Amino acid sequence: MYCVTDRAFVFIVNPALCLHYPLEVLRTARARRRYRDLACPSHQSKKLLSRKLFNHDPLFPVLADKLCVRDHFRARCPDRPSPEVL
Repeated sequence: MYCVTDRAFVFIVNPALCLHYPLEVLRTARARRRYRDLACPSHQSKKLLSRKLFNHDPLFPVLADKLCVRDHFRARCPDRPSPEVL
């Protein structure tokens, strides 16, 4: 259960994030037909959006793409077999 300070944090941070990232919020709201809770994501699509916005790890786009991750692991572990791409 949320306490009062958690609710206050979410109440303050969500509008600030929506103002800071308006295009991303509008795109996901249009695609999912509902508002996204960026301060406290609960579902997989919300967590992915918050990760795209806040995780600035350069490896994240590589690991999010199936073909790029195959090339990445093939370069790191050349002795391990990998299945063919259809």
